[in-house]
Amino acid sequence: MKRFLIAAAVAAASITIPAFAADVGVSVSVGQPGFYGRLDIGDFPRPQVIYPQPVIIERVPMDRPPIYLRVPPGHAKHWRKNCHKYNACDERVYFVQDNWYNREYVPRYQEQHRDRGDEQRDERRDNRRDKHRGNSGKDR
Repeated sequence: MKRFLIAAAVAAASITIPAFAADVGVSVSVGQPGFYGRLDIGDFPRPQVIYPQPVIIERVPMDRPPIYLRVPPGHAKHWRKNCHKYNACDERVYFVQDNWYNREYVPRYQEQHRDRGDEQRDERRDNRRDKHRGNSGKDR
């Protein structure tokens, strides 16, 4: 009987947890802690990378430039298992070091995109205001 009650409690908890999780939206973008993904190096200084040669999993067209990624610990080491998460199995990939990302990339990225972030916040605020008033914002 005790096992049945424990199993029922676990089943009930597993049913209600996804309902709460569906209501939560998390967005992490470049320059924020926890961001992993493709970096636009552009005119940044040459990044410090984990491996000196690009990592290649599948046949890669050599006319495309390599891409630079920041990935969680272990993803670079086991790239064959993780490349699909970044849509980069058919790319030449350099993995940037976290210290370079945090020290060089993030401050410069934030400086270059500060104004754009203010514009996006203003737009989101206007959209929320329109939604609250029942106005889609299309008649502006």
